[in-house]
Amino acid sequence: DAEKSARQGLRVDSDHHIPKLEFLLGVVLADRHNYDEAAVHLRRYLELIPAGTETDNIRKQLAQVEQLAAARPAPANQK
Repeated sequence: DAEKSARQGLRVDSDHHIPKLEFLLGVVLADRHNYDEAAVHLRRYLELIPAGTETDNIRKQLAQVEQLAAARPAPANQK
């Protein structure tokens, strides 16, 4: 599955020679409604590639993911 492949790729690429893996994992996690972790990986991608042809769109995606994360109710055990 895509999440497993991206995580495996990140384990192998510990020096971040392929920063796109961070972006891909972020997108997969957002699609699965894991917004908090998705935001972590999108932020990491933007740290690795602060300027590029896709960064404006990725910043917008990150803002949307952060909004979705903030809108989620807290888990029952944290109330």
